[in-house]
Amino acid sequence: MNIRLITGFDGSCPHCAEEVKRDADNKFTVFPGYLQDGSCRFYIRIENSEKQSASVEIIADWQIEKLMAHHDHGYIKFSEEEWQFIPGVKIGGSKIKYSLDVPPGISELALSPEYNYETCEKFINKLDNNGVKTTVIGQSEEGRDIWMIEFPSTAPKTENFFIQARDHAYETAGSFCVEGIVELLNSDEMIARYLRSKFSFYIVAMTNPDGVYNGMSRLSRDKGADMNRVFTEADKAHDTLKSSIDRIAPKVHMNIHNWTHKFIDGLLVNDETIKEKILNLFPADSAHYKKWLVETHADYLKNNNLSATPKECISWKNYCKEKFGAYGVNFEFPWFGLNTSDMREKGKRALISFGLAVAEEMDL
Repeated sequence: MNIRLITGFDGSCPHCAEEVKRDADNKFTVFPGYLQDGSCRFYIRIENSEKQSASVEIIADWQIEKLMAHHDHGYIKFSEEEWQFIPGVKIGGSKIKYSLDVPPGISELALSPEYNYETCEKFINKLDNNGVKTTVIGQSEEGRDIWMIEFPSTAPKTENFFIQARDHAYETAGSFCVEGIVELLNSDEMIARYLRSKFSFYIVAMTNPDGVYNGMSRLSRDKGADMNRVFTEADKAHDTLKSSIDRIAPKVHMNIHNWTHKFIDGLLVNDETIKEKILNLFPADSAHYKKWLVETHADYLKNNNLSATPKECISWKNYCKEKFGAYGVNFEFPWFGLNTSDMREKGKRALISFGLAVAEEMDL
């Protein structure tokens, strides 16, 4: 038995050995949704202790058939290489099978390219060492740091622009988008200098470190906080996020998510005019098989026959609009067809299109 599956590490899902079953030599079944109704998280490590590659079969059993919609693929990472897309095969009602050739050492298999708490910490430390301003703005329930990256403008009159990502633990696209955004803002590119002349940027790269570390799907812990909601379960990370937003009082708010629908990018925006400006600057990503699903706040109310957003559904873009008169948008960028470099570029495109749209709208 030269192959074993590793769980219990930073970000793994399933997160404990009891949720892995050895069916035969080099054949395993794992249960990524075991503790989570609605799970979209799957991340394990595969150890090959031999000196040659081995054929491995891994079945992800989501247990509830509705959970596996758009889950018929994955990403594999060998050593320090880039994450590579791989197809999975549907078998039975709730199972996806991955057939792999695994080299010696540790490989990683996930539903999407993973980005755990340690990866974020290393990214922040690298920024510190390169002169970018970062601060610890608070700790989570389990004592993990929550960082803010700042690009204060030197222009005499600017507006505050707040960006957050990883509200939902599985949505790793947000982390790679943030890396792209920071790379752009820290550059001397014309568009970066222009945006920094209009806005001071505040970026919370990982709002939900406990959920990320513990392999959760959406929440901060089992039955914990939804960091994308203003009113939710009590949580120190949520308190930190809210107090930071209140202190900065942003006039622009951007939140980055990734749902799992393969073929749809989401643009959920407060304002009709901003929607049109963004779409003019950021057309559908047909190169990666995507079209836009666009919904303004007015569309949301109409489509759900509501006169106001229910308290339990109020998100940060709603909150910032009501409290600070802010322009707000949520982007949803699913992984299908993209690698991590592509996602960093989508982060840049999102920032540029939204930033330029708001600057024009506000006549900055």
